[in-house]
Order: sequence, then structure tokens, then C-alpha cells
Amino acid sequence: MKRLSGLLIVPLILLLAACTTVTYNTTPRFSSNAKWMVTPFINNTETPRAGNRAAAITIGLLRTRGIKNVVMYNKPTASKGMLPQQFTRRDQARAIRTARSRGIRYVMTGTVNEWRYKAGLDGEPVVGITLDTVDTQTKQVVWTSVASGSGWGRSSISHVAQKMINESLYGLALGGIQH
Repeated sequence: MKRLSGLLIVPLILLLAACTTVTYNTTPRFSSNAKWMVTPFINNTETPRAGNRAAAITIGLLRTRGIKNVVMYNKPTASKGMLPQQFTRRDQARAIRTARSRGIRYVMTGTVNEWRYKAGLDGEPVVGITLDTVDTQTKQVVWTSVASGSGWGRSSISHVAQKMINESLYGLALGGIQH
């Protein structure tokens, strides 16, 4: 019986591991007392405002990991009443300059590459994102993570996105915080 249960556990683990992929580079230890800014993420999907949604989830998860001094970058709009335009690489560069001028040490940017429900009967949610942390003093990317995953038929996109971003942030080494 023990042998049979052992044989069933291995395929189950492989099945669960196939639903999620997270890759991140090794990183220096970040001070949890440093000032952070999160920009809206570049949205490479057909889902409106997916980049803003992913950024909002990221801010919340950074706070749960002990970063208390984190703000959202708000892109200046051309005129009142206009809908916000797509966030671009140029906007990210502007946000990094703004953060540096305000004494903010790190800027987390990102890209949403997939944010949708699969077609078909199950309609499973799928999410694909990248996260980059830029040190405003050196203007260099000092940490990167790439994550993708899918949920089950009754899962929501925000649940899958939160899971992917949270798993990505486990690779972010924060001083004074144990995980």
C-alpha cells in the first residue's frame, strides 16, 4: 500500500508543477526600509488595463512582504477627462527619473504578456508576467522574474495573477524579513 501511494504522489506533484513556471535571477539583499515605486506594467495583451491590475496586485504583495514605503507611479495625462494611454518603455524611463528625483531607491516595472481565459468549455485563466527591479542610483535592472501559469476552470484571473506575482516575489531577497 505504501508503494502504491508513493507512486500516486509523484504524478500528482508533476501535474501541479506543470501549471506554474517561475524563473528569477539571484539578487542582492534589498533593504525593507528603502523607498519603492511600482509603475503600471506594459500591457502586451488584448485585455484593457491588465498592466494596471498587475501593478496593483504587486504593490499589495510588496507590502505584505514588509515593504511599507511603496507608492504607485501615476502617469501624467494629456488633459482631464481623457482615458489613460498605454504605458510604454518611454513612460517607464520617465518614472525611473521621477523616482530618483524624489529619493526613491527602487522602481519595480513589469510586462503583462498574457491575461485571459482560455477558449473552450473549461475557460481556464492564464497569466504571463515579467517583473524588473531597477536601482535608481545606477539605473540598472538588479532583479528580474518571469512567471506564467494557469488556474482551474473556476479560478479567476486575479487569483492566478496574485499567485504568480507572489511566487515571483519569493525570489526578492529583503533584509530583515524571513521567508
